[in-house]
Amino acid sequence: VALTSANLSGQESTVCPDEFKPLWQDCSIVFDGGKLGTEDRRGSTVVDLSNPNRYRIVREGSAMRPTVAALEMHGLLPQQ
Repeated sequence: VALTSANLSGQESTVCPDEFKPLWQDCSIVFDGGKLGTEDRRGSTVVDLSNPNRYRIVREGSAMRPTVAALEMHGLLPQQ
């Protein structure tokens, strides 16, 4: 589970493991890598890859720019 996704639907995204401590009981394991280096709480960037060689951003998140850069580095094009 990515930190920005470690929350219940409709709740604010988390940036450190202690912020989702109430959910730990429902997790098989929790790795504490410390606080994210940002206070950006937009959540995860969600990408639709269902069309060959194309991508569509479903939800812009905290990693939008690096996600698009990685997709395009691998030859994927934005869906029209």
